[in-house]
Amino acid sequence: MAKKRRHAAHRHARHAHHIEHASHKDKNAQAVGIFARYIILILLGIPNLWLFYLIFTPLTAYPVFWLLSLSYDTSLLGTSII
Repeated sequence: MAKKRRHAAHRHARHAHHIEHASHKDKNAQAVGIFARYIILILLGIPNLWLFYLIFTPLTAYPVFWLLSLSYDTSLLGTSII
């Protein structure tokens, strides 16, 4: 009787180890999937950087120029603050 219990406990431990090992594989596959999605998004976004600069350069240059002009004698040449 005790031998059957030991065998059942060993089988249960082996099954639990298999489940734990499978979860590590799932986590690794999930991490690789997330990493791949971010790489794809970055690669798709690179050709559109000009649009990012077109929109955000004036939105940052003019407020910074205004803040600096409160304390310093500044001038704005295009998007360059002198």
